[in-house]
Amino acid sequence: VASLINLLNSTNNQDGGLRYKIVVILGKIGVAAKPAEPSLKKLLAETSNSDVKYAIEAALERIRQ
Repeated sequence: VASLINLLNSTNNQDGGLRYKIVVILGKIGVAAKPAEPSLKKLLAETSNSDVKYAIEAALERIRQ
């Protein structure tokens, strides 16, 4: 999870596809990805990509279960 968080934090707005894939993976990991929650919340506030926003919301839901 730490490696995925670091990779996610190193992306920028041009990396929409990569961000999406990382977020989906974190969502699939579920509760064990709890350390990623602050990074996901930050990215949710910053991104303008609607697909990434939707993926983040879904991942946060799965992480909080």
